[in-house]
Amino acid sequence: MLFCITLGDWLGKGHDIKEDFLYDCNRPAAEIAAAYGMSREKYGVRFDGFKKDDPFAVWTSYGESGMSPEARGALERAGLLDGTGEPWRMRDRADLVMRFIALSMPAGFTYEPVVVPSLNGLLRADIGYGLFEGASC
Repeated sequence: MLFCITLGDWLGKGHDIKEDFLYDCNRPAAEIAAAYGMSREKYGVRFDGFKKDDPFAVWTSYGESGMSPEARGALERAGLLDGTGEPWRMRDRADLVMRFIALSMPAGFTYEPVVVPSLNGLLRADIGYGLFEGASC
């Protein structure tokens, strides 16, 4: 089953900047979402919701690309970070969320990143560039 994680403004109601990451998983989406909730409950870390004063909220407010020592420590104790620093590439950050979810999935859970070829990349050209007049990021 294909599963998508969107990092950033997934609804487009804030700054409208986001990046999607697809994974091919062997479990249904509802089970993956439930496992995220279980990992959040067990480890105290959350990647969702605006919690400005919560030291265990990671990347939840605009412009917050780092994480607190408390959140980093919890993720290190869970075996998800090795103490050498935070993941900085967006793909690595999405993978961190998937590893966090996997902590509460049954044995045998698998997920593989899916990369979809871009027509724009293959053509090396913008398509529909003029549709966004006046938009800026």
